[in-house]
Amino acid sequence: MCPPHKESIKLEPHNFCVSEQIAGKTEFKSINSLANSGKTENRLGSPSRDLIIPVKGIYFDQIAAGTKSHEFRLQTPHWTKRLDGRTYRHVVMTRGYPKSGGVEGVTRLTRVWRGYDLRTIQHEHFGAVPVSVFAIDVSEAAV
Repeated sequence: MCPPHKESIKLEPHNFCVSEQIAGKTEFKSINSLANSGKTENRLGSPSRDLIIPVKGIYFDQIAAGTKSHEFRLQTPHWTKRLDGRTYRHVVMTRGYPKSGGVEGVTRLTRVWRGYDLRTIQHEHFGAVPVSVFAIDVSEAAV
């Protein structure tokens, strides 16, 4: 944590501190701690990150053809942390794990971020028991 800013303290650019008002108390944080906090908005308040989702080839082809409008991810702590309360610029799906990020339309599809729904589904990929999933909307191609 950064010390409260005082006239006598000279802060270097890499030590720049900002304050947040939390429950009536002022907390000071370094820029590095904010950069690693998962906040995904730039200074203007617009999303600055893309959600990258590697998918199997069969599902990639269905999304590219427009026959699959949602990508499903189990409601696990990992996916809850990545999705809950966050906004992204785009959803980028890759066909597996391509070298150098892939080629748009061939091994990478970029879609407009439209959020997600919570659903309960039964699918062969997740087993015979119905499971709770995040249904991420991937229906609209980004321009």
